[in-house]
Amino acid sequence: SPLLYNLFAEKKSKKTVNGGVSMFFIGSAGSRCERRGPVPNQPCPGCGRRGMELIETYFGLSAFFLPLARLDRRYYLVCPGCAGVWEISRADGKLLQQHPEAVLPADHLAAAGGFNPRESRFCRRCGHPL
Repeated sequence: SPLLYNLFAEKKSKKTVNGGVSMFFIGSAGSRCERRGPVPNQPCPGCGRRGMELIETYFGLSAFFLPLARLDRRYYLVCPGCAGVWEISRADGKLLQQHPEAVLPADHLAAAGGFNPRESRFCRRCGHPL
């Protein structure tokens, strides 16, 4: 969950009648992760299974519950079969968002960890047979 910052500031001013100005600010900042949808034709380089999930992560800033900026965007493909996580470029991530039927070459995917070896027959997270 994003961090919530409350900043209270009081500034003395000679021009005001009441002697001060109060300011109240609510904002948040933090890492966020959003599912962008399935990529049905993309084969997993780890297990060979077709069909992966596109994930976008970013550092978000907001003020008064309105999003202001998304910084450090990264895109990942996650295989539901072997739990493999593969990082892709920002351009490839945007391409897959617009055209989920597209297939990226294997050299566009960089291993980001989390996958089972090809000979493993069990999910590394829950132990369920694959």
